[in-house]
Amino acid sequence: MDRQLIKRNAGKPTALLFAITLFIFLDCSILAINVWLTQHVEQNALAINVAGRQRMLSQQMAKTLLEIKANQYETPSLETRQELYNARHLFSTTLDGFLNGGYVIDGSGIVKPFSRTLDPEASEVIQKAMSLFLPLSSSINQLQAAPSPSTIGEAARVAVEVNGPLLAAMNQLTSRMEILSQQKTQLIRRVQGAAFALALINFFVIVRMFFQRAKQSSRQLSSFLALLDNASSAMIVIDSRKRVVMANRMSQELFGYPAHLFMSIGVENLIRKTNGETMGSRRNGDTFRIDLTTRPFKFEDESLTIITVTDISKHAEEQQRLAHLANHDPLTGLVNRRAFFDRLELEVLRTRRTGQLLGVFFLDLNKFKSVNDTLGHTSGDELLKTVADRLLHVVREVDTVARFAGDEFVVMVTDVNHQHELLKIRDKIRSIFSYSFKIKGVEERIGCSLGMAIYPVEGLSATELIEIADQKMYQDKQAS
Repeated sequence: MDRQLIKRNAGKPTALLFAITLFIFLDCSILAINVWLTQHVEQNALAINVAGRQRMLSQQMAKTLLEIKANQYETPSLETRQELYNARHLFSTTLDGFLNGGYVIDGSGIVKPFSRTLDPEASEVIQKAMSLFLPLSSSINQLQAAPSPSTIGEAARVAVEVNGPLLAAMNQLTSRMEILSQQKTQLIRRVQGAAFALALINFFVIVRMFFQRAKQSSRQLSSFLALLDNASSAMIVIDSRKRVVMANRMSQELFGYPAHLFMSIGVENLIRKTNGETMGSRRNGDTFRIDLTTRPFKFEDESLTIITVTDISKHAEEQQRLAHLANHDPLTGLVNRRAFFDRLELEVLRTRRTGQLLGVFFLDLNKFKSVNDTLGHTSGDELLKTVADRLLHVVREVDTVARFAGDEFVVMVTDVNHQHELLKIRDKIRSIFSYSFKIKGVEERIGCSLGMAIYPVEGLSATELIEIADQKMYQDKQAS
């Protein structure tokens, strides 16, 4: 630090001690808020993820019961009943987690702590879903205890009756969780910003008081520098020529410059704008994303600026990872049901303006259950990933492939001028099942049932297109 910047002594020792204590307290508060923010982001992403999974579980239970009923009420295998029971149990425990908290199982099968929902609107939706689910849960338990044509028929009837309202309730819950997540994030950001601003103002007060006192006591100047060195944030003071006149130890560690070199470089060598983002530049040439807070001030005749630098590269990566989990299927990596529906709604609006065509393909695997039964669920998962990979290779990069539920996939094809182009794509999709799938060294051949809906020929909304494609898929399944 240039000694010419150290001016008159002022202030009482007790005031300085109080300012230092307040600075440390605010600094710790910022750290605590960051931890709190990360936990809330993770909880919100987990809540959105498991709420979306409830839709898949509801579809899975209904589909399994209908398949059992379609087999002329044959007594289902123990494994099929166990799968149905597991889906019922996971659906029930997840609803209970929303109501009472505790633990839930995430999309990767990991048990994680979960906070109960305090929002009255979300609680009302969950209570409604619970009342819809109880008859289905009871009928599944009766089927599990005593499988017979009557218990199978009753369970299938209840599943068909409650599946639609239950899906609607889960969609409403997912939307409410997203709204609550946004509200929480905004509130936490404001609290974090206020605490950070107070800490920065207090830091400025400490800097000024230390500058005033350092002329009479070099020991106080050393204490001040030690305080900055122990701060958890990188802090740099620059002059009017944008030259560094002071940098704490955290800054030296962050940028990789020793103290004697820090005092001879310009701030433009440390901080720069790249593609609209603020980036830090280390001595070895590495760059990283940062967040800056600057506060210019006058000290005697000197114009100084305090810059607080926060490395947000890891936080940004974590945000991207959580966002990806919330919008993608954890098994195949494809877009999930909710994200697909959002994209489809946007593309319908865009296609309405361009006057082109849009196609939605609904795909259900045939004989997938037999692969699970004979080769195991791990092989079934491997088959789903292989189908996803093949689908991605027969469509364009601008098209969207999503895992809808279980062994169901949907494909959205945009910017099409003629219907025969969609028919070609339909043939390409069918062609991926013309040759076998190699799973654990075993060659397996499976087919698919496929339905197609065209906008605006057959449907004018995202919901209509999916429903029409789904109906055509079932017609294709019955005809095969």
